Amino acid sequence: VVHWEAIASDLVIACLGTTPAMEGEEGESFYSDDGGDRKSISLPAPQVELLKVLAKTGMPLILVLSGGSPIALNGLEDVADAILFVWYPGQEGGAAVAEVLFGDAAPSGKLPLTFPRSLEQLPPFEDYSMAQRTYRYSSAEPLFPFGFGLSYTTFEYSQLKLAKKRLTPGQPLSLSVTVVNTGSAAAEEVVQVY
Repeated sequence: VVHWEAIASDLVIACLGTTPAMEGEEGESFYSDDGGDRKSISLPAPQVELLKVLAKTGMPLILVLSGGSPIALNGLEDVADAILFVWYPGQEGGAAVAEVLFGDAAPSGKLPLTFPRSLEQLPPFEDYSMAQRTYRYSSAEPLFPFGFGLSYTTFEYSQLKLAKKRLTPGQPLSLSVTVVNTGSAAAEEVVQVY
């Protein structure tokens, strides 16, 4: 049924992902895979199969993903024409997603963490060293790196100025930069320094 409905459409918006119950958040560890821990960071198997069926329709495919942590797509990121990660969007989440999808608002968020390609890119949970953790210490190519985010426009950065040329360890640094929207759509930009 989904297959034929998708063929009769101009595009497909697939809303998939995880829930707080699946991730064992807010005391709902009973409903998660392993008492609060996720055994996989991939999409649940039924969602993977649905996404494959939808991709076969040939219709433009927008993937709206919800979740509280990274989701590995295992190559399925290439079947979607656009991906919008909305975290757990809350009560007004549907309206916010619609504003972005219909162009009434431009996406401007940046990832505050790295999305690995698979669980195999991460060290064992019991390993407390920083090796292969976070964008700073991982040598593996991520699915989406820390700070990744797209917009409906482009921005140009210029006139970067640092308050100091030399720092001692732990000393704060102030900086300023000029950011100009060089595209045709109104949008906001999140400046990240790392």
